[in-house]
Amino acid sequence: MSDETGHVEVDGVPLSYRIRGHGEPVLLLHAGFVADGMQLLLSAPELEGFRLVAYHRRGYGDSGRVHGPPVTMVRQAEDVAVLLDRLGLRRAHLVGHSFGANVALQVAAAAPDRVGALVLMEPLLGFTLSPEAAAGVTDAAATAMPLFASGDSAGALDAWLLGAFGPGYRDVLDRALPGAWERAVADAPAAFGSEIPSLQGWAFGPPDLARVRAPTLSVVNTGTYWGGFRETHEALLSGVPGAEGAVVPVASHLLQIADPGPVAAVVADFLHRHPLPA
Repeated sequence: MSDETGHVEVDGVPLSYRIRGHGEPVLLLHAGFVADGMQLLLSAPELEGFRLVAYHRRGYGDSGRVHGPPVTMVRQAEDVAVLLDRLGLRRAHLVGHSFGANVALQVAAAAPDRVGALVLMEPLLGFTLSPEAAAGVTDAAATAMPLFASGDSAGALDAWLLGAFGPGYRDVLDRALPGAWERAVADAPAAFGSEIPSLQGWAFGPPDLARVRAPTLSVVNTGTYWGGFRETHEALLSGVPGAEGAVVPVASHLLQIADPGPVAAVVADFLHRHPLPA
């Protein structure tokens, strides 16, 4: 199956994209730090029959670099809307991983008419976390951010991803996406300099969850390294009207990077049950 690749310009910033397949459009939104973190889903046989669109956010991969103040969550959502417009897509399903799931939530809140079904794979929502889980994020940031500020992007990246993905993450990442580590180091300014600060300033809380109207699936891993993923999963199930949940047999936040098959299967099942409106 051939791919379509290209760029769209948003306020002078090129956003790179890759499209595979035919059918209802599904926009794949990657996690922070790992620009190609959704690429394995493009070739997942479980998702045949959908038009899969993966793109790099500002500052990542083949998209334009980030300059100036942090890119706000509102701007990230606007980028999604412009990308859909340029691709001739009025509405699409959104599948987001980690920070990409946060962006998907912002799109669903700001432009509900652009969203079909919504699949959220372990977003970071501070208001859902227990004090113990929140302390884990604070500790990771307290180690990583000074390293980044001192110019040690690789050290900062390792400190953050160890907290997010758990021990042994590098072996999985290198095996699944060769070159992803080097790309993540190069893209560190987008994550540390823009996305983490924008997430801290994001005005999104329980009332916003309650206003989400898209059919929503929360996906969580089976691991126990950090309890915040399960806490957020439970908060999404209780906070988003009608939300469904799925637990996939993957032991870390790497999810579809570690094993795309079971993740693609639950996504495909949900999207088939919630097709786009005629």
